[in-house]
Amino acid sequence: MLEIISHYSSGISLADIVKLSQMAKTTVFRILDILKKDNISAITPPLRNIF
Repeated sequence: MLEIISHYSSGISLADIVKLSQMAKTTVFRILDILKKDNISAITPPLRNIF
């Protein structure tokens, strides 16, 4: 997941991460939530771009 996100300095959408990772949307969302809580990634409302 971090490898995917790292290739998009201007951000990437949740839908694109789901496609690229081939993981379920709920799994991707849970992982992103953990990364956000640990200040590893940021999500712009309403889930438009993930950095």
